[in-house]
Amino acid sequence: MPGVLLMEQHGADGSNEIKKARTPGVEVSAPVTLRGEESHHMKQVPQFDGPVEQLPNGVYANGATISTSSRPSPASNGDMSDLVAQPNGQLPPELEHWAGNYIPLGKLVERIAQQCYNDLQDVLSEMAEMDVPQAAAVNGVNGHLTTSVAGDTTQANVAKKMRLLDFAQTQRDRFIKTLVLSDWSRNMDDMSKLIDLKVWTDRQFGAHNEAAHWLGILKLNMGGAKLPNPNLESALELLSSGKTTRVPDLGYLPPAPLRPDKMLQTLQEMNALLSIRINLYEELPPHFRQFNIANGRATFIVHSEFEVDLAIADEDPESPFYFIDIRLAFSPAPQLTDGYLRTQLEGKVNEFLTASGLDGCYGFLHGFVLTHKLNTLRKQAMDMRRSEWSESIYIEPIHRLLIVQYWTSQPGPKSWIELGIASGKSTSQYGASPSHQTSFISTRWFRRGVEVKDEQLSFDFRELAMEKILAQVIARHTSYFLQSTLDSLAHAGRTSKALQTELLSSETVPSEYELNVGLDETDSCITLSVEAFTGNIVICPATPATNRAERFMNNNPKADVAAIISDLVCADVQTRLGNHAQRLGWSPAPKFYAQKDRLQRLVNADIIRLNIFSPQGWTSQWAIAAVINLDGISWWVARMDDTPHGSEIGFAQQLAVSNSGLASDYARFMRRIEKLAVEYLSFCSIKQELIHRRVPYKLGDSWRFAAHDTVQMAIRLSRLMGSSDTSWASDLLALKHQGFDAQRNVVQHVIKGMLVDSKHSDLAGLMTQGLDRDAAFHKAGVFTLLFQTLLGAPLIDQVRHRLFAIDRLRRFVRTAKLKGFACDVVSLARFSVRYAETPVTLSFEVHFDANSRSMTLDLAPEGVNPHKRMRAYLEAMLIGDEDGFALVAHVLVTTLPLLQALTRIEERNTDALGVRIHARSLKRYCLEYHTPLPFCSLDVRLRVRHGQTMWHIEEQQLTSESAGRPDALSTALRQLFCSKAECWFGIRQGIVAEVEGVEDALLKLDETIRGVSVTRAASADVEPDPRDSVQLLSTDGAAHSAASGPEIVVLD
Repeated sequence: MPGVLLMEQHGADGSNEIKKARTPGVEVSAPVTLRGEESHHMKQVPQFDGPVEQLPNGVYANGATISTSSRPSPASNGDMSDLVAQPNGQLPPELEHWAGNYIPLGKLVERIAQQCYNDLQDVLSEMAEMDVPQAAAVNGVNGHLTTSVAGDTTQANVAKKMRLLDFAQTQRDRFIKTLVLSDWSRNMDDMSKLIDLKVWTDRQFGAHNEAAHWLGILKLNMGGAKLPNPNLESALELLSSGKTTRVPDLGYLPPAPLRPDKMLQTLQEMNALLSIRINLYEELPPHFRQFNIANGRATFIVHSEFEVDLAIADEDPESPFYFIDIRLAFSPAPQLTDGYLRTQLEGKVNEFLTASGLDGCYGFLHGFVLTHKLNTLRKQAMDMRRSEWSESIYIEPIHRLLIVQYWTSQPGPKSWIELGIASGKSTSQYGASPSHQTSFISTRWFRRGVEVKDEQLSFDFRELAMEKILAQVIARHTSYFLQSTLDSLAHAGRTSKALQTELLSSETVPSEYELNVGLDETDSCITLSVEAFTGNIVICPATPATNRAERFMNNNPKADVAAIISDLVCADVQTRLGNHAQRLGWSPAPKFYAQKDRLQRLVNADIIRLNIFSPQGWTSQWAIAAVINLDGISWWVARMDDTPHGSEIGFAQQLAVSNSGLASDYARFMRRIEKLAVEYLSFCSIKQELIHRRVPYKLGDSWRFAAHDTVQMAIRLSRLMGSSDTSWASDLLALKHQGFDAQRNVVQHVIKGMLVDSKHSDLAGLMTQGLDRDAAFHKAGVFTLLFQTLLGAPLIDQVRHRLFAIDRLRRFVRTAKLKGFACDVVSLARFSVRYAETPVTLSFEVHFDANSRSMTLDLAPEGVNPHKRMRAYLEAMLIGDEDGFALVAHVLVTTLPLLQALTRIEERNTDALGVRIHARSLKRYCLEYHTPLPFCSLDVRLRVRHGQTMWHIEEQQLTSESAGRPDALSTALRQLFCSKAECWFGIRQGIVAEVEGVEDALLKLDETIRGVSVTRAASADVEPDPRDSVQLLSTDGAAHSAASGPEIVVLD
């Protein structure tokens, strides 16, 4: 050694310094001295083994000291051997330093602490997954309330404690090592020097060993360079004369050249010998039964393995075969040309032929081929590992066993395939005979950690392709996964006719395996496949929902794939319906609150997805629900009830509709759904009304009201109208839904009926076209009524009012015909007739209220019609009686001459007012003559005498106002009352006139009264009495002067 460095560790001081070195924060520097140092003037000197005389001058053996003046220069790093080799005193090169490659101790401690925390998290997770059995409940007390020592000795508890103790022990050892490193780090400078010296020393030892090895290799290589001394004399003689006497001649005779016939004869003899030998003397192995003999050799053929050529060298049956050639019958296979491998193989084959004959030859070559096949497959697997399969497979070669694990990135249990050589020995007493037992390449497939025994994997080992083998296994795995998913879907939708599934398969290409899942009559389709390299599940088309489903299934090996695919299919249909509904103006139900269990009980079906739509114009009380599951799409009409949580479905009724045509035209189909839903809601409301009124009805599309006219509801007219007369129409009303007007938010219904043969002529051809947009009458007697109501609003009351209006109009028309009136306007809203053709045409018009039985009466021409004074009486009569129109018509005919006469009497008083006319009723009128005419009061009444309508005109009893009446007037009236005309006659106290003669009688009376002479001069001499000024009352009670013209006072 160059020198010995010792620490000052002896004695009390050295011991204390060591103890201080382990105390944090205390720095101790131990001095380095030479052994035997006695004073600070002494320096360290090298020590050598050997005799003293071999040492250089100034250097002493056994650690002797020298003086300070004569001591050599100090050596670096404590090595002073170089000073001996360098007498000039130059220092050797400085050693390479490695302090820059050190890792800080703080970072090491930080990583150890982080690793400890991570390990603690893993331990706690493992302990949480361990199930600890709970103590059984005793006397009704919960098991978790009882504690006992026995609970700590269970296997699970012991396992938990051992796991925690192992963790603590491992961390303790790790931190102890850290403590040791911290102690070493306190002497960092000294340790750095020691490390640098150690590295330098190791390099020196390595250089010495490498030099010795190089010298040995050089010696071995020089062996081939040795050449014998050249024989120059023999060479010169041979080159000059062409022969030499220095080479002895042994006298060998040259062989005769082989002729082709001789060679052919020899080969034929060899063929014969081989045939005799194989057929008579050799017991061939079972796999050598196929052979052929030609060209002096026997070729044994083993399919998909090899072809070996053997020959014999002797006729003796005991002589062995010898190897000629071999050809491998699979690919890829090496070409066994002349070389080291062929030489070794030939020697081994001949060895087995000599020792075991053909059986040994087959056994050796068979094992050689199988091993080579496995090695070829292993090499191909390694090449795959370096290609696109780099992160997808893991290869584990074990002697003559090859394990290839695929889909390594998948969580959960792994999957792999094992390729190995099986002995082929049968384990059953009924197995193959021992002579037929031979080894072969066996395969075992483990899927998710479980060996698959119910599927036979057949690989073609003539064409060795590890990628094809792995692709076939992955294809089987993909097929199993997709088929399992398909079976689960089929079980979930076993009663469904709408679920459409298609499994595309391929035996060798995993990427061609696809599972298409969709619902019938929709264009929705979800494609499920498995990526061949990574085993990840792939779902098409790519949407945010399918991406989330992919991540979930790829991270959870126990995920229910069938349920997820079912949800995706239904979600895709739900999205399509929502998009098309939005284009149609349907809005989703706001604040919808749903409990799945309650909804499934309500609709009596499984609900995977649910859409709630509120079409345009609908109220918030009703909605359309689309229930989507594996049975397809079912459409429901739902009543939405308000709850504290939001609106929820309180009632639902399924619409009997097929989804055919949905995929081709979503908009058209959903409009049809809206129409059916509106129709259902309307008919539900109508049915409730009919049930409440106890009106019989019938639903169905199987019967017809008329040709090519299908009825949806039939109603009994007689029960609908109650006590009203319904003999004018058949007892069958046909109700049909006509649609929904979203702009006005109204539902339209059409009711058809038929007038009886004896009644339909009343309205045939008389209806004014264009006035009734909601009603139509046909010549065949069929009438059609259109009704418009809000969704779910009552309809039957409107039907009753409209049917009553038809009957009323029919009666009006019949009465008008009987009276000879000319009908101008005939409609359910207005009825106008002309009842007289006097110098002016007189007509009246009735306006009907569509929703009630009220009517209004207008007379024309306005202001000229003589019946204006009794319009209020006529309107009250029209409304107050069922046959009011007949009475009005009778009154109009009966009172027309009378009122015409009264009008003409009023026209005679253009200069002054002398007559008051009071209409007491339709049958009674009063005429009062006043100044300047003689006072007279006439009472006109309509009476029936012997079934004949007559007008009675009588003078009322005289009062105080008639005291000054001229006697001439009384005389003229008595004469008139005793006279007789064509249509009237006097009865002493008055006149009885027919309807046609009342006008003439009243005019005669008026002329008689006006014919009495009254001197105006006398009247002028007499100061007019203010009381003689006549005040008239209008119908509204206002006072008018006499100069304003005649006025009729109508008393209601």
